[in-house]
Amino acid sequence: MSTKFPPWAARLVAALILLTAVPAQADLFQYCQDLLLPPRNAFTDGRVEAAFARIQEYWRTEFIERGWPYEPARLVLHSGVVDSACGALRNLGPIYCGLDTTVYIDLAYFTSEWIEMFGPPDLALLNYVLAHELGHHVQFNRRPHLFSGNHYTRSEMIALVPRVEMQADCLAGVYLHYAVKNGDVRKSVAQKAPDLAYGFGDDVMDLRSLGRGVQPKKTEWEHGSGVQRSTWLSLGLTSGDLTGCEP
Repeated sequence: MSTKFPPWAARLVAALILLTAVPAQADLFQYCQDLLLPPRNAFTDGRVEAAFARIQEYWRTEFIERGWPYEPARLVLHSGVVDSACGALRNLGPIYCGLDTTVYIDLAYFTSEWIEMFGPPDLALLNYVLAHELGHHVQFNRRPHLFSGNHYTRSEMIALVPRVEMQADCLAGVYLHYAVKNGDVRKSVAQKAPDLAYGFGDDVMDLRSLGRGVQPKKTEWEHGSGVQRSTWLSLGLTSGDLTGCEP
């Protein structure tokens, strides 16, 4: 006669078996917690604000060391429609508005729509999303005209947008490189970032929409392919050098 064990017991046995595979530098408590407990939504319980502050402090320090001025970004958490200097924002997930130097995070997107498609957003997504959006703020601090809206012609902006997005991915990788070395982000978390960047590629998102029976909205405003975005994030993650982030 077979013996049935409760789910928690099976997870405990798996954790004990896998302990030998945990790298010495890993946070053992966090590792076991991730394995044994059901996944949690990382966009809750103050985690967004804490991660935002860490990433911004990294860039503030980096700019000071290089003798560059740094104007801090703001963070606005909202659910549903919110007014910004870039217009009314709704169901857009994360977005950086250079006109008011603010990162807007739509919590409703990450607590409903995202979960329906992919399950609870984890720490890897949280760190990637915020590092990418603050990557745009780094761009603003170095080249404010990128976000002025009147410095380029429409055709020039259409050609520029993918490069801006890929550079923000690269800068996100630079931060994650530092965060792993500093112990702020686990290596296993940072290593998921290239796959996340790939998932936000225009071609990948189009395929995802088709898979849900939704016809992709064709637009001239592109953000780069999955391969391009993943490649540039991996470059920053490997090198840790912001001066190499020039698509």
